[in-house]
Amino acid sequence: MNMFRIKPFLAVCLMVVASVLGASMSFASAQAESQTVSSYREVGRARFSKWGIPVYDAVLKAPGGVYEERAAFSLSLTYKLNLKGAKIAGQARKEIARQNVSDATLDAWQKQLTRLIPDVVKGDTLTGVSHPDGTMTLLKNGSLVGKVDDAKLARAFFGIWLGASSSDTLQREQLLGRKAISMKE
Repeated sequence: MNMFRIKPFLAVCLMVVASVLGASMSFASAQAESQTVSSYREVGRARFSKWGIPVYDAVLKAPGGVYEERAAFSLSLTYKLNLKGAKIAGQARKEIARQNVSDATLDAWQKQLTRLIPDVVKGDTLTGVSHPDGTMTLLKNGSLVGKVDDAKLARAFFGIWLGASSSDTLQREQLLGRKAISMKE
């Protein structure tokens, strides 16, 4: 066989092996992430509605059921309706703007969130997992969607629900376990 034909063939084989290994590593890390999150205990829960229409149910979990802002925790949103990821990212930008972030930073973060946040249908669960190093991973129905390495973006993202400048203070109090909630359908 001609050496020039073998090299492209080997290159393709290496790319296939690398992508399979990468996919299995992503699957393995998603499984590990899901197992870790499943060991967390509930801190609090809340329902978010707009004009009386339920949008999502939120559940905050942390090791031992104790939330600490700069420690590991997860925030899961189970959607009650279909939404485009870009719409969710746009709303996230509006909420993060309440945290006194510059327009340039908001624009950059919205681009990242638009790439990260997938479309959801009724019943889908998006889970943001905060890590002690400030990074965040996002799971959709237990499968890894992506990762945010920018600790400031991750903190601002979770601040939408858990920060002092949250637009929904009742929801924040419920998630932090300070107020009970009635989750009637």
